[in-house]
Amino acid sequence: MKRKLVKLGRSTLVMSLPMNWVTRFNLNSSSQVEVEERDQELVVSTKKINPLRRISLNLKGLDSKSFERFLISAYLDGIDEIKLNYSGPFLIDLKKNEDKNIFLIIEKLISSQFIGMELVERTKDYLIIKNVSSLSEETFEVVLRRIFLLIKELVANSSECIKSNSFDLNESFSKNSILRLINYSKRILNKTGSPKNNMGPKYYSLIDGLKLLTDILYFSVNDYFISKNTSSKELSLLLESLKSSFNLFYEIFYSFDQSLFIKFIEYRRVFFKLINKINNSNNFSEILLVSRLSVFIVNLLNMFEIISSFNMEKFIVHE
Repeated sequence: MKRKLVKLGRSTLVMSLPMNWVTRFNLNSSSQVEVEERDQELVVSTKKINPLRRISLNLKGLDSKSFERFLISAYLDGIDEIKLNYSGPFLIDLKKNEDKNIFLIIEKLISSQFIGMELVERTKDYLIIKNVSSLSEETFEVVLRRIFLLIKELVANSSECIKSNSFDLNESFSKNSILRLINYSKRILNKTGSPKNNMGPKYYSLIDGLKLLTDILYFSVNDYFISKNTSSKELSLLLESLKSSFNLFYEIFYSFDQSLFIKFIEYRRVFFKLINKINNSNNFSEILLVSRLSVFIVNLLNMFEIISSFNMEKFIVHE
């Protein structure tokens, strides 16, 4: 939006603030705001603005995988500008025993994992990756819900693919999209803090739990697809129970209806009853799959402790 500058006195220019923004943060004529100059930008905030964080990394002696890990760590930590110094355009891939081009590694990371970052400068001695987007606590809430919805889709697609004996994973799995948003959500937490006071570590635990569920489901189902077995009726029912369990977990997190806890325990009971039936069969692929999916359910159950901590005030009785 544009604002007109108005002259006040001999040398002062003033600008009005958007009324919606003023009302949202309950500001008045005696309120104070933070103002920061950023080149051609003037940032106005209701709280202290964190300064831009810059680091410089030396790539000498690193292999390609270590380089990726250092770069991802800097991204998660909320670094705004990363300068990478190098003596040559290649890093060794120890696993494949071949050279990898630094610029191709960075381009892949930016496109697949680094939301909001761009390569802004490149010379023969260094390159600079810089944050080009703004973050907010509201952004975190949107990203977190999107992660939940993508995992719901992943669970539903896994169930449908196995029941229909369809082994084409390319369209059915959104694992990379989920992991990309998980990294982004951690970056937001590290840069802007938790949307609820003192809840940062709990949000981090929740996000790590969602990442673990994604990995368990993806690799379990992917290995099962490789075997290309026809699924049994019990396995189809078990996958429906798994889907219902995660959908219920999502519903409880956003609405926190305590009566739904009992419903989740019922799903869990059905799930493990079906596991016992499958374990008594001679289908090794299904036995292996359900043993791994049982880890999914156990971890989902453990995550209820996190949900409860977000809503502890609803359990408190004031006497």
